[in-house]
Amino acid sequence: MSTSYLHTAVGNSEAPLERGVQRVQRFSQFLGEELQLRHSTCGIATAALQKYLKREYDIDTQRMVVALPELGVRFDSRHVVLRHEGATIDPTYSLLLEYAGLGAVDASLSPELKSYYPDAKIAIIEDQTRDEFITQFARRAFELTHSDHPVLVKNRPFVPFLTSNVEEVAAFFDPIWSPEQFHPFPSDAQPHVDEAAEHIFHIMRVEREATSVTMNV
Repeated sequence: MSTSYLHTAVGNSEAPLERGVQRVQRFSQFLGEELQLRHSTCGIATAALQKYLKREYDIDTQRMVVALPELGVRFDSRHVVLRHEGATIDPTYSLLLEYAGLGAVDASLSPELKSYYPDAKIAIIEDQTRDEFITQFARRAFELTHSDHPVLVKNRPFVPFLTSNVEEVAAFFDPIWSPEQFHPFPSDAQPHVDEAAEHIFHIMRVEREATSVTMNV
């Protein structure tokens, strides 16, 4: 399967996945549309995307889990991603900027902070370009920790890597997207995750079918 096909499929999945997440994970309604996917629950978002890629594009993926750094930051202890033929697909990678002080509530209340997020809401991290991806992500985190925005200054005491060296920031994030650190996600351990993901998938499918009908009229 070509890399371009994967990029096209994931790109086409981004907007319907975000709207599906917004409708199912109602706890995040206050975030507004732009932040729904960026701060979604990683397990549910990846499960829904996995179903959609398989059923709509015949793309097989494996759900994987990786341990997050234990540094006293208010985070789940694990992060869930998808793997497909030498690439990691992460629909909630933006939420990891919380390590650099950019929280969902702050971004929703201070719209100017949204400029710190990456352009793509779903990351496709190919193994051969992984180092480049991590370097670019680390630069964003580095900029956050050196910003004079009052919200980010307020959050700075809770940032675990205050440093003047962007390479140290990259080293902090590197294990999170290192396939060697991944373990298969126990899909049968959280039935509520699969139930929510199935609901999101059907919302996505209905939207795609409606769009297809409109385009063919």
